[in-house]
Amino acid sequence: MRLAIDSYRALAEPAGLSEDVTLHEAAPLRAFGAWLENARGAARPQRPEQELLAEHHLMQAVLGAMEEESRRLLGGQPLRPEFWRGAVEFIGNFSHRVHRLKEEQILFPALEAWGLLEAEACERLRDDHEALKDLTWLLCDGVHDGEWEKVFRSVATYTGRMRVHLEAEEGGLLAPGLANVGAERMDPLSDGFARLEAETLGAGGRLRFLEISRSLCLDVGIALPEAGLAPRASSGLGNTLRVH
Repeated sequence: MRLAIDSYRALAEPAGLSEDVTLHEAAPLRAFGAWLENARGAARPQRPEQELLAEHHLMQAVLGAMEEESRRLLGGQPLRPEFWRGAVEFIGNFSHRVHRLKEEQILFPALEAWGLLEAEACERLRDDHEALKDLTWLLCDGVHDGEWEKVFRSVATYTGRMRVHLEAEEGGLLAPGLANVGAERMDPLSDGFARLEAETLGAGGRLRFLEISRSLCLDVGIALPEAGLAPRASSGLGNTLRVH
């Protein structure tokens, strides 16, 4: 049975999350707990689809910060290049250079080989990635030129399209679509993800991008990525990280 990629099916809310976490958020947030522990040096095994879900959660936090800052622009506040440099650093060097490559170079080929993803559907996902990359360049141009309207338009288009893309993947490509695929197939994907991270994350590893996301959220006053996690998973992170 092939995986659906055009609908979102919420999962049952897992244990260990705060009561105000919605069903829609539960799966990525639960996965983020293990991802966060590994970012801090733990060696907690995590299936590849859970790793990607965790990254979706982190990316959603940055999208929220970008939307909040763009509302300030619409309200007449000045363009803040330092904020947008952090946002571009995250979406360019994490969303596109790390997360996207895990999917395109490792996950998608495996799903096609297993008969779980049609070539046409895979091509649509790749096209979506490329369109989002083009929107990132438009955002870069707007920030460089100091044109707040260009920044606002590109952010509105980027965040809207990215949210639809993430939810489509979560609805069938990642969860629950791969839950029953055995470890003998999934473990090599995990190994591939680890090798790719070693090549692409750069100095600071995952923590570098975690800190960027937290700084962006703190800057605009929205919930941090770890909000809603049980204390064990969210402990050890203060509110003073700044990377701009």
